[in-house]
Amino acid sequence: MPSRMGKRKNTDNLRRRAEGPEYNVVTVEEAVDLLSRKCSEQTLVRLQLSASLKTVIDLIERTASEKGLCPDHIDQLVDVIGSSKLPKIINHRLIRSLIPSSVVPGMSVVKSVSWMTTDNIGSDTKALFLRWILVVFNHIDSKDILHRLYSFLFLFINYSAMRSPLCHLLYLLTRKEDVKSFRIQTLLKIHKSSPQPHVLGLLSIYKLFCPHLVAISIVRSRKVFFPQLDRVWSAKVRKVIVANAPIHSFPEDPADVLPRPADFYCGPTAKRQRPDQTVVPVNQNMADIVRVTENNRRLVPLSQIKTFDQLLQNIDRFEMPCQIGYMLINRNMQYILSSCCDRVLPMRVSYWLNHMLYEEFLNTYSSNEARQEQLLRLVVNFSEFLQEGIPVFDNFLSRYLPIWNGHVHQKLIFKLISRCRLYPFVELNEMIFEPLRQLFFCSSVYFKCQLIACFTELLQNFALFEYPRYKYTLQLQVQRELQLQHGSTSEYLPDLCSVFSQEVEEFSALGTIQDFIRFVDTICVVGLQQENSNLLLGYCVLNFFEQVAGLYNLSNVPLFHVPSAGIWYLCLFHHSAMIIARLCGLVCKYREAYAALRSCNQKLTEDEQIIKKLSLHQSIGVINTYMTDMCDMLWRNRSFDMRRKSGEAMFTKSKFTESVFCLIKPEMLSQLGDQGHLNTCFAIYKNRAFLGFSYKFLKSNPGGNSHLVNPAALKQYKEIFLEFLDQEHIHGISEFVRTCIRRNTSTSDNTKEKDSV
Repeated sequence: MPSRMGKRKNTDNLRRRAEGPEYNVVTVEEAVDLLSRKCSEQTLVRLQLSASLKTVIDLIERTASEKGLCPDHIDQLVDVIGSSKLPKIINHRLIRSLIPSSVVPGMSVVKSVSWMTTDNIGSDTKALFLRWILVVFNHIDSKDILHRLYSFLFLFINYSAMRSPLCHLLYLLTRKEDVKSFRIQTLLKIHKSSPQPHVLGLLSIYKLFCPHLVAISIVRSRKVFFPQLDRVWSAKVRKVIVANAPIHSFPEDPADVLPRPADFYCGPTAKRQRPDQTVVPVNQNMADIVRVTENNRRLVPLSQIKTFDQLLQNIDRFEMPCQIGYMLINRNMQYILSSCCDRVLPMRVSYWLNHMLYEEFLNTYSSNEARQEQLLRLVVNFSEFLQEGIPVFDNFLSRYLPIWNGHVHQKLIFKLISRCRLYPFVELNEMIFEPLRQLFFCSSVYFKCQLIACFTELLQNFALFEYPRYKYTLQLQVQRELQLQHGSTSEYLPDLCSVFSQEVEEFSALGTIQDFIRFVDTICVVGLQQENSNLLLGYCVLNFFEQVAGLYNLSNVPLFHVPSAGIWYLCLFHHSAMIIARLCGLVCKYREAYAALRSCNQKLTEDEQIIKKLSLHQSIGVINTYMTDMCDMLWRNRSFDMRRKSGEAMFTKSKFTESVFCLIKPEMLSQLGDQGHLNTCFAIYKNRAFLGFSYKFLKSNPGGNSHLVNPAALKQYKEIFLEFLDQEHIHGISEFVRTCIRRNTSTSDNTKEKDSV
């Protein structure tokens, strides 16, 4: 008993000496030196959590959160944590305080891994060390040293507490030479006993490099392999790094310059960096010197390639950086991606983008609109450079649009939508169109206009890029299947039309475009009615159908589709002369498109031939009816000539649709008064949309006649009035009259006009 009391007394004395005046520290340098000195003493007594020690730890935590720690302090604290002289709760607080002010020394990371081999720290502390490495991974000054420990790190794969962060770290470090059969067998054994997403994620990168070694199929999932658990911790690191980074002035296009390896680039925003910006990983290669692979082929790090000539000289032996996200801001890497036939590189980019988009937009634990916008800008610029839809973006939109409010990042989201790939219309409707349709009907007229403009760009993208790309990809798949059937040993046929190539199922691409046009037609009818034929909305709708009219002449897409009657007649009776004039110009474009498509000798598939013939057959009668009504209403003063209209409809019943003027019954017309007056009320010189121009024309005293005071007197001066409208920049009507109406002026005043269809 006395011996036990004596031992306790000695311990209390040591503790009192530890809590002496030396614990009165003021700076973080003194605090780190004190902990380092205390933990390096040759004594087996563990430091206890006291008020003095708590003050020291609080100082380190506060300084790390505000300014970060320098590399020397991080190196010292790693040794302090590994010495196991502090309580476990203090060790965990210190690990979370290892926030770098600029970079993390590679040797400090190696020390943390070396401490994992000892029994001084528990498995939960080891796992926290791995999570710290993941949080600061983009800021480690040399990853080549860490990669040399790849085989050593893989030995911890059997420890379940460390497996999740370890698989994520190995995923980031993996090169092709790291993929070994015994490692794959170990992972498959673990996956078979207890399927886990992080193990599947590591297997997925192994399968990218060596698909013949990984026999299991890895199905795409809506969940990511490595969810970010330390979002608050990562946000603190990002905030400190951005605050300590020097202020740069960046161009609007991030790909115009090649950033230096020490730069932190945040995309095309304001000229000064602000806190909470997205820090894109800098270009840190596994080594900044030329490395020799196992095949004795010298690999040149991308950081050494400064000019385009150097890129061409080393195109077959460059080494990609381990931060694949650097490709978003490096134009040289984008050129490499667009010209390289390596199938692994686009897959790595897709995996990285999928993870980043999920973490920033779909993981609802925290959100930062500034970071989201920076990432979206880089993604949009990347997609615009490649000029193709990227499947991972389509997958992201299908998950994000149902929860999108229609306002956040609106311009950038519309840009991504306009680059969507071609899929069967049922899939497109479920992924993209249905969420947008719901937003369309409950949003303002300005949102409607922007959405229709987005659909116009999407239609152009379908016609110019995605439709030819789909046909080429389908043809390439057939060639590959024939190659396999004949047992050919020739090289894998690359996809020269797409960087992010993927297997496509056979469907009617032309039918998808046609269904998409019908979808836009339907929502435009409702939108125009809902917004009382808003002028800006009508302008956007006519823009879309001008793109539809030029599908064959401009994009070689054999499709003919005219607007529905709801759109046409709302524009025809519009209160704006600009809308009516553009509608007349649209008729001329449809007339040219019909003539060109009818005489085309393009080689088409059976499905395309059927769609082409049906679209021509169903549309010609509709467009003829529209042209007749426009001629009668604007030029020939026969709007309500029911006998002629009903006769034409009976004579060509299979081709013509019923005119809107035929909906008015004759007895109703007789009650309205003089039919001659009714026939001229929509004429070009009496139409409400042109009354302002008629008044201005009358003031100009046409023909030297000073007695013209009523628009009805302009009937004899219609030709001069057309020239006047051209001078007022109301184009389209004169072109329509010249193109679609043949006029025989054999008599002086009475003219005979006839439709030319």
